[in-house]
Amino acid sequence: MIKILSLVIPFFAVIGCGYFGARLIGEAGQRGINNLVLYFALPVLLFSLMARADLAERFQVDFVAGYTTVSLVLFAATYLAVKLWLRPTRSETAVYAVASVYGNTGYMGIPIVVVMLGQAATVPTVVALIIDLAVMVPVTAAIIESDSPHGNRTVRHGALNALRGTARNPLIIASALGAGWSLASLPMPGVLDGFLELLGAAAAPCALFAMGCSLYGKPLGGTLSPALVLSLLKLVIHPLALWFALTQLWHVDPEWLRPALIASSLPVAVTVYVVGRQYNTLVISTSTTILVSTALSLATVPAVLLALDRLPGL
Repeated sequence: MIKILSLVIPFFAVIGCGYFGARLIGEAGQRGINNLVLYFALPVLLFSLMARADLAERFQVDFVAGYTTVSLVLFAATYLAVKLWLRPTRSETAVYAVASVYGNTGYMGIPIVVVMLGQAATVPTVVALIIDLAVMVPVTAAIIESDSPHGNRTVRHGALNALRGTARNPLIIASALGAGWSLASLPMPGVLDGFLELLGAAAAPCALFAMGCSLYGKPLGGTLSPALVLSLLKLVIHPLALWFALTQLWHVDPEWLRPALIASSLPVAVTVYVVGRQYNTLVISTSTTILVSTALSLATVPAVLLALDRLPGL
């Protein structure tokens, strides 16, 4: 346990530096760091990871089916439960539901997986990130847009808008280009390899710092109960459901299951707050949930890492 904590605590320490340094660097500095991560460092890292992976030999369709199914089922179950419990609007219910399945895979998951399991294990993590971006965000946006007070928007309209945004996402584009490079078995020139190593190395620390900045100054309020329940769903129920499904129903290779469990144990992604702010829906509640789940993940992430070699099927 001490060894696990010694590996995990530095990640949270960098997040803490971002949180306490946010005021010092100001809003312009925060935007600059986030843009560096989103448009340069993280896309380069994702391209590098996918391009170096042996996708033709190791890619697992069962993993994609299982991960997507678990996310959609948990989303639907949370949607129904929240609807019966809090009776919010359709838009609010959708934001609550996506918070139960969308973790901070890009900014937090990939750095942790690299340290704990090595670069080869990051491919399942990238695939999980793509599923979240390409499936869960459009589903959420479609439901929100169909709840327009003007009554002239449909689920199809919302889904198309969300998919157009997804297709322009630099993380999706970089991952797709890297996958194409791998499947085409293209050689990696030395100059390109050096560039990828140099800029990609900035992704992990800058992403964690940017995540800390994103937590600073967010409005907090509302009842704590929804934040605690959603944190429990994201940090505990999501990884348990994924473990059960991928070992009992799909029998996924442990080399793909371990990084997926790490990704599923992460706190609610800042993207959920971005979606809420974009549609002016549950802005304060999502901020509270992200902060609460991030604080609780100090305990749950080490617990999942400790269980990786102890759970059946791993």
